[in-house]
Amino acid sequence: DNEIKRPIEFEEGNNKTVTDLNKQDFKKDYIDESGYYIKCGTICPELQEEIKNSIKTKFNVTSSILSSINFTYNPLLKFFYAILKKDFHFLEKFDPLENDIFGDNEEDDVEYFGIDSNSTSELYQNVTVLFYSEDDYAVKLNTKSNDEILLYRTNKMKNFNEHFLDINNKTKEYNGSKDFNYSDSIKIPKFHFSAEASFEDLEDKIIKNTDGIKIFKTIETLKFKMDECGVELLSEAGLVMYYGSAPCFDEQRSFDFDKPFVMFLKEKDKQVPYFAMYVAEAKKLQ
Repeated sequence: DNEIKRPIEFEEGNNKTVTDLNKQDFKKDYIDESGYYIKCGTICPELQEEIKNSIKTKFNVTSSILSSINFTYNPLLKFFYAILKKDFHFLEKFDPLENDIFGDNEEDDVEYFGIDSNSTSELYQNVTVLFYSEDDYAVKLNTKSNDEILLYRTNKMKNFNEHFLDINNKTKEYNGSKDFNYSDSIKIPKFHFSAEASFEDLEDKIIKNTDGIKIFKTIETLKFKMDECGVELLSEAGLVMYYGSAPCFDEQRSFDFDKPFVMFLKEKDKQVPYFAMYVAEAKKLQ
């Protein structure tokens, strides 16, 4: 939005990834600023240091992607960075349940948590029923923070927007009890994983109606944990943009004042210096 100021179009034509991203289904306004940090600037060591210090101060975390970027100063490159961090706990700690399979894989030995017939009624407040039928149901998991988790079980294959719309519509239509009660049960798999991805179908493609601007490198990481206590989420994304229209300095210049030179001192609003010195032997001045 700030750099190109319009939807991205590649000179060679758009692919599905850039078309989907141009829809901007999610914007930063949809989340409180306390959960994210963003920064962009020309590639240089100072930018790397600023990002490292900022996320350490705000979230007490160390980046997993900054080390993969070369931050040697380059006026042709800009780095765009975003991090999302969320930690929250359920109202009450769920009970650990027996390991079980997941899906049709008989070899699975998955850890689960939730509520069964042996659980106390205190745990019921963790769950709000949204709607229920035998193979199509959804619940909301309540937390101590402003965050909530929606779990939707369905056999239908749709995109995220369509699933979310289904949840809202079916919740409105459901006439059953929204309270979790003693005859109900819930079983949720534990998650503890990390992943890293790049988006090669966005890279090295010149953006239409620019002077050679293109996305040079992309990287995204995800760390996610959910257990009987709550959720920990950490996601980082980085994008390096190449600006072909920026000035290119082929000649390396070394401004070394290691031979006799002249120095002047002047005030900004004056036309002549108030002090001048010819430096012939620096050693005498040290």
